[in-house]
Amino acid sequence: MDIIVKTISKERDHAREIVEAIIDSEQNYLFTNDLDYKENKQATIVPENNLDSDGRPGGPGGPGGPGGP
Repeated sequence: MDIIVKTISKERDHAREIVEAIIDSEQNYLFTNDLDYKENKQATIVPENNLDSDGRPGGPGGPGGPGGP
């Protein structure tokens, strides 16, 4: 009985992680058919002021740059 309880608990925890990941991805998903919005969206993952001359992170205040981590 102890082995069964441990196995079921392990599978329950694994299933919980998967369900939480699915819920997180669904909550963060943005669906739109608005082509103007998608083409003109200004938000980027890395702000332009934190890019070095090669377009990589590391400019002023960015990782590896002055004031960066």
